[in-house]
Amino acid sequence: MGTNNAKVAGSAPGSDSATGPAARFDAESPTEVAILKGMVDASADACWCMEFDQPVDLESPDREVIRQVFENGPRWRFCNQAMARLYRLPPHLDLSDRPVHEIFPRNRQNEAFIENLLRSGFQVDAAPALDSRYDGVQMHVENDVRAHIENGRLIRMFGVVRDVSKRRWRENDLKGKLQAVEWLMGAIPDALIAFDDFLLITAANPAAAKLFHTDVETLVGTNVRLYLRSPGATGEDAGALLQGAVASPHIAGEPVDLALQIRTGAATHWCCGGGTDPDGKTMHVAIIRPLAKGGEDVAGRPDIKAGAMRQ
Repeated sequence: MGTNNAKVAGSAPGSDSATGPAARFDAESPTEVAILKGMVDASADACWCMEFDQPVDLESPDREVIRQVFENGPRWRFCNQAMARLYRLPPHLDLSDRPVHEIFPRNRQNEAFIENLLRSGFQVDAAPALDSRYDGVQMHVENDVRAHIENGRLIRMFGVVRDVSKRRWRENDLKGKLQAVEWLMGAIPDALIAFDDFLLITAANPAAAKLFHTDVETLVGTNVRLYLRSPGATGEDAGALLQGAVASPHIAGEPVDLALQIRTGAATHWCCGGGTDPDGKTMHVAIIRPLAKGGEDVAGRPDIKAGAMRQ
């Protein structure tokens, strides 16, 4: 991680050359420094710069580097007004005077944040962290971070931070709903599959995997035709029979009943329904039950003969 010369990790190529953008900025000019500070402070993006009382030795083992980041006297060199607003700082306080740990505590997520910086050479965008606002609320954030490294020592790091708590909440909410749906599908005793107009399977439950003598991961993404015996008992192409049955979707809300022989040789009753998903794509769902010798399925539906349909 070390370097023999001072540098800014992630700086643009040529930015320190005599003809580059840096040549037009005089770091010794109070006027130009004031202009730059005013631009950053006026930004709607929350900007920050953190320095250390004792530079962090980046050539140490990773765990030691992480310890030093939190314990080598980190302090805010500069934070703009957007940063103060983001962290709900009381208006009579100056964030630059506050201890870093008040909003950037040492926790598992923030240790992982520093590990991420180490792996990326302190040039990273959208790095996740878990911070604390001054109203006591924890906040999931993402940081775009760069750093000033000199002779293998981390002098300062700086970046832009964004609150992604709402997005994280939505992701967790969707994840919870998906898990609930997966649990419900797993609890259904009948075989159930979802497929599109081309008979490509998009979802399946464990009962379907058991019926077709495979697993759910194998079923999803494959074509229903692979699990049908063709020609069937009537000499028809089972896949074509299924595709034709669901081709004129269930506008009236009526299911389509169909008897098909699957690859294992078993006769099965398919009760198919369908509609359009939120993206406007037509999707079909089939509940599949074995057919008994007398023409009844295991639920007792009579007279479902091979290839017959009831619309």
